[in-house]
Amino acid sequence: MTFSVYLRGLLDEYANEGLSEYYIDQHLTDNTPLESFIDSWISGNEHRPVALLADYGTGKSSAALHLSSWYAHRILSGENGRVPILICLSDISNQQDLEGLLGKLFTNRVVVPGYSFPSFMEFNRNGRFVIFLDGFDEMKHAMTQDDLLWNISEIGRLVVPNSRVLLLGRPTVFLSKAEEDRILHGVTVRGRDVFRHDDAPDFQRVDLRGFTRDEARQFFEMYLPFQERKAAQQEGRAINMDLVQDRLVEINSADIDHLIGKPVHSRMLAGNR
Repeated sequence: MTFSVYLRGLLDEYANEGLSEYYIDQHLTDNTPLESFIDSWISGNEHRPVALLADYGTGKSSAALHLSSWYAHRILSGENGRVPILICLSDISNQQDLEGLLGKLFTNRVVVPGYSFPSFMEFNRNGRFVIFLDGFDEMKHAMTQDDLLWNISEIGRLVVPNSRVLLLGRPTVFLSKAEEDRILHGVTVRGRDVFRHDDAPDFQRVDLRGFTRDEARQFFEMYLPFQERKAAQQEGRAINMDLVQDRLVEINSADIDHLIGKPVHSRMLAGNR
């Protein structure tokens, strides 16, 4: 299988989204840099999958695209390492076996020469991939509990010794602690008895924090010029950096610290002229 075209596609998507110009490095709730955590997890001996959870607008999908494009760049630059695979679970609305999910990605959406499901699974067993599964909460929203658990068991087929699988979603997707235990950890607790479901993966949960005040200010300093350059290009006019500076002054002088903890809110404020 040849993934060079697929990897270049990840870089193009990252650039087209504009993230290459305004992405701010993100952190876990214990202030560990996300990239450092992922690097250590990938290079370590623990093959347990990771569930990265964060509230709406905190930047999960941006983080998934940033990380996958970052690893894609490293591979295309000639470094040895795992090939990033980014899968959007929001595309799934019912039961989806793993063969169909990967087949749709690598033969319909992006053609990977030489792709076959058995070869992909063999590469995965040999530690050739880091797999990002984004939009778990969006997948769950459209499903019955039985469909969801079936899909989780299919995803669990990717979790083998030497694999690296990262699931991204919102913590609010779980209606109870019991549901989180069943979905993320593959266990059901009844009284003092704990039942382990062998077909379900056991994810290590980590949580993404929002922007600090300084990170939000840094975001505005990068995002506003990007936004102005894009608007000027679309409108066929000269870039007006005075407008950018006026908006930065306005934002920095306003009492909005309670609003800018989430990237999605910061983007809204940046666009509110």
